[in-house]
Amino acid sequence: MPKRARARSNQPTAAANKPVELSSRDVQTVVKLQNLAQGVQSSAARRQDPFLDIPSRTLANVRFNQKKRFIEMGKRTNRRELFNLSQARSYMQTLLAGSGCAVLAVPGGSTNI
Repeated sequence: MPKRARARSNQPTAAANKPVELSSRDVQTVVKLQNLAQGVQSSAARRQDPFLDIPSRTLANVRFNQKKRFIEMGKRTNRRELFNLSQARSYMQTLLAGSGCAVLAVPGGSTNI
């Protein structure tokens, strides 16, 4: 006979009550996400087509770093535009993923993005 699952209590754990401290890298990431959102908002306010420049994920845009023994991304980018019908979905998915990352990065889950 299989074991019966126990009901979980709704009581918060001790880890959930402890305040989370962000590292300097976390703070930099949140600032970059906020700048991304502000850039989209400002271009829309100027009545320009909003766009994102995303690093190109192709074999032509990678290089092997002998010193670090690691494959690194190059500087080439692809532009995703909101009002390009073939790119609108990936544009919005990128913004949605960025918004979710910002919510996860900020303690308490609230953010201005």
